[in-house]
Amino acid sequence: MLGNHELQPLADLIRRPIVVVRSEARGNKSANNVEVIAYPTGKPNTENAPIYVQNINNYHFRLFIPAPHQEATPGTSLKGNSVEGDYTGAGLNDCLIASLRRGGANFGGLNNQEIRQHCVEHARSHLPEDVFIP
Repeated sequence: MLGNHELQPLADLIRRPIVVVRSEARGNKSANNVEVIAYPTGKPNTENAPIYVQNINNYHFRLFIPAPHQEATPGTSLKGNSVEGDYTGAGLNDCLIASLRRGGANFGGLNNQEIRQHCVEHARSHLPEDVFIP
């Protein structure tokens, strides 16, 4: 399953911020708490609307539709609803990609395998030189 470590290359690819909210209550945090926001590289104040996804127990992602007029900052709780993603052409573990697609992400015609490969190449390019990934 694609997850948090793929957020940056995905935000760069779709040129939109990705806001991740958690679905479960943990300790003093309430459900739909903003966990992380990944902005496209070099565009911290992008005018492109963010896509919200809900992280369900580190197991599954769904598109999250927040109620209007809420500020999304890390640690805040948002009201809203979640829906399953667009699984057209998706693989077994493509719930994050499917959620982004349902939210209107434009992947430039790349299929899911190509999107996953983009994330792999990003990870490889950001590893220390002495680490080898076959």
